[in-house]
Amino acid sequence: MGKVLSVEKVPKKDKLLKLTIDLGEGTPRTIVSGVAKSYAPEELVGKNVAVVANLPPRDFGKGLVSHGMVLYAEGGEREHTAVVADVKPGSKVK
Repeated sequence: MGKVLSVEKVPKKDKLLKLTIDLGEGTPRTIVSGVAKSYAPEELVGKNVAVVANLPPRDFGKGLVSHGMVLYAEGGEREHTAVVADVKPGSKVK
């Protein structure tokens, strides 16, 4: 689990958001997520979200590299719904 510290839209990419997430590792991770049509950046800031952190980095070009993936569920009133919990950053998802 990680706490979303900041979120910004990726220029010229309608679906992408760049999230800075605290996973309790000392240094926050940058994670690029394709949910800009479901969430405004300010809706995710401060939320604790489920993160897959054992993936190799993915280079989106122009210096944008993602170091993980946020888990989302499909359905409901949004196309993607963040898996959110009120737990400490770095907590394991089982």
